[in-house]
Amino acid sequence: MARYRVLEAKCGVGAGGMACGPVGGPIVGEIKLADENGKEFYLCLAEVDGIPNWFKTERSTIDEQIEEKSEEVFEYLNDHYIDIGEYVDVFDDPEAELYQACRYLIYLVRCERDQEEPFIRATVGKYLDEMEIPISDEEEEYREDMK
Repeated sequence: MARYRVLEAKCGVGAGGMACGPVGGPIVGEIKLADENGKEFYLCLAEVDGIPNWFKTERSTIDEQIEEKSEEVFEYLNDHYIDIGEYVDVFDDPEAELYQACRYLIYLVRCERDQEEPFIRATVGKYLDEMEIPISDEEEEYREDMK
């Protein structure tokens, strides 16, 4: 299985809107990863109303997603959507190649906002398989349901 090193990480919250009543903005987490051969890519989790959306891209899109001002970014993301599924689908498949990267993003998106920066500082530059990723609320619920 490939090893991935976290080169960058970022999380942010979009403003939302009032088009059909009050709608919360997306919570977007993005990590730039490099495999052992140095090939780099971005993995992104954009959670909207509790629904995860996963994207694997060649460039960062987090700022454009948070600002929600560019139709081009949404077209680009549609072309780079990856069908990882709901959170439970991630936890059901610990052998998946991007399992730890997905857990990283789930934690980053679901943690308390004051925990984001310390987590990012502690993990950037490290390989995913060498770090302790805290259990998110979603993973905790999954584990409880599996008992």
